[in-house]
Amino acid sequence: MKYLIFCVLWCLSSLGHAHQASDSYLTLNADEDGRLDVRWDIALRDLALLVDLDADHNRQLTWGEVDSHSLELQQLVQHNLQFRRDQRACAPFQFQPLAIDAHVDGQYAVFQLYTSCAAQGQWAVQYRLLAGLDAGHRGIVVWQWQKQPAQTLVLAAADKFVALDQVYSAQSLVNFWYEGVA
Repeated sequence: MKYLIFCVLWCLSSLGHAHQASDSYLTLNADEDGRLDVRWDIALRDLALLVDLDADHNRQLTWGEVDSHSLELQQLVQHNLQFRRDQRACAPFQFQPLAIDAHVDGQYAVFQLYTSCAAQGQWAVQYRLLAGLDAGHRGIVVWQWQKQPAQTLVLAAADKFVALDQVYSAQSLVNFWYEGVA
């Protein structure tokens, strides 16, 4: 009986320590004229997989090390996050200065940017961050369009565009929970 209780407790405890989630956080605000404001928080540990941020290789990033890669990081953002409206690509991103924010699980680079898109039509996003490197990585999105209630969406890295108004937020959260636990 003690063995059975030990096995059950061990299995339950391993669920909480399966792996550290690799998530980025996007806030998208679109207006009726086609302007899209974006805030994208990406963990520095995830960016370090794509860009050699630690110049002195001491495993401790400084602001200077991160900031010295600002242009390279902006190109990475432009490549890994793209928007379309009415099947037409939006304009290249216009970036504000890079910032850092502390989340519960570490330090995140904060990219604040905007783009201009077609004035009408269906919104679509292509999210490719860590595609091929981390199958468990997800983009957690808060999508606000005009005066509609905000939706929370979960995106996996893919080479295809996903229509933002056709993503079912409740189902994507259920899938995220299931994939994170199972």
